[in-house]
Amino acid sequence: MTYYEILMLPKDSSTKEIEVAYEELCKVYNSEEYEGGAEEAEKMLKKLEEAYATLSDPEKRKEYDAALESDEEEGEEEKEPEVKEEKAEKVKETKEQSPAEKKKSIMVFISFVVLVAVIIALGACIVVKLFGGADVETANPDETPNLEGEEGDIYVQMDYMAEDLSQYITLGQYKGLEIEAIRPIVSDAEIEAELWAIVDANTTYEPYDVQVTDRVTEKGDFVNIDYVGKMDGEIFEGGSNQGDSIVLTENNGYIDWFEDDLYGVMPGTTVVSTGKFPDNYYEELAGKEVTFEITVNYIAGHYTIPELNDEFITEITGMGIAEYTQFLREVLQAESDSEYEMSQFQIMWQQVLENAERVKLPVNQVMYYYTSQRSMYEAYAAQYGYTYEDFLSEAGVDDNYVYQMMESRVEEELVFYAIVKAEGIEVTQEDYANGIIEYAASQGVTEAELVEQYGEEYIRECVLWDKV
Repeated sequence: MTYYEILMLPKDSSTKEIEVAYEELCKVYNSEEYEGGAEEAEKMLKKLEEAYATLSDPEKRKEYDAALESDEEEGEEEKEPEVKEEKAEKVKETKEQSPAEKKKSIMVFISFVVLVAVIIALGACIVVKLFGGADVETANPDETPNLEGEEGDIYVQMDYMAEDLSQYITLGQYKGLEIEAIRPIVSDAEIEAELWAIVDANTTYEPYDVQVTDRVTEKGDFVNIDYVGKMDGEIFEGGSNQGDSIVLTENNGYIDWFEDDLYGVMPGTTVVSTGKFPDNYYEELAGKEVTFEITVNYIAGHYTIPELNDEFITEITGMGIAEYTQFLREVLQAESDSEYEMSQFQIMWQQVLENAERVKLPVNQVMYYYTSQRSMYEAYAAQYGYTYEDFLSEAGVDDNYVYQMMESRVEEELVFYAIVKAEGIEVTQEDYANGIIEYAASQGVTEAELVEQYGEEYIRECVLWDKV
């Protein structure tokens, strides 16, 4: 699976589209509603991070694309270029997906694609504005549209500016809207996580040829363990495992104090560790005292982990740890501020949509989007060995749901262009020139490359969205 496939994007996707896809897929796998389990979610998040790290960097992406093209020319199966192993993870055999696993994969895919990919087709400048759009709701729920259409039907893109939009939508209040919000501040924990990511990226691993049992454990060891968790003297569900693995270091994915008693222990020894679950843990366990009986089975390998100190950070970044920490805080705060502003826009945009009154929708435009979207889903369904209908049903949705999503999309566009007309908003040549400079810089391309890739008409449309 290529990095583009991991992010569910075509190879010609823009930098902004890659960023949006990465962020939204991370939300899917970080969601409590994800049914694939924590372990599978962690694996997918790791793959997403690797894909995004490569495709968001223009130079790395260029090298990656060249490698893919080379493989294609040689008739080889597309492969991910080797990436540096960044941190400990269990090594397990790759198995063919079971029906249950396949279903989970499809459900994740549908939850992302049905709600996101269609909007990504609009383009990077629009996707970030539409992403918090109107809830799916049909104008006449009791009426089922003819989704198949007539044989030979051709649906044409609607020119909103040439239409009398009052026949479709009546604007409500869209000025002077107020919302209550608190600007988030980057925490020390977020800064620390970034510093540890540098440590992880510079960690090396040496696997042992045999299971080592003749020395005591030390920091950096990759250790195989069994453990039994007890609360109030009773074994509790989900608190025990056999043949698990842990790296003896901080930030290893376990509860902070879990490995404290595992240093200097001979394999074959069982230790007892007692502590409390974090306050932000699962609700039924948060803050409660727990005891783990942990047996060290053997040492499977060793990680050489740099010390997180001033000397190490200076060597890697050219800045002392204090200076780099301040630099990180400023960068992360700027990113947080940008996300905050976008979230506020989405909330207010939702209010604008809710305040508008739908009269009717232009069926031609809905069908224009619907037929395009259905074709994409049919292609993906075939990849999974499903029919279009079964593919959707795996996620608990149906064809009408897809149609309703297209209705929602058209309704947002109607509101948008109604505002453009009501306010007399136009894109001047100066607006267009400034837009090219901004978009080119954000995507890491030259202005000429941007125009060549997207065309003047599309860029003007993006600038128009920004002005609204």
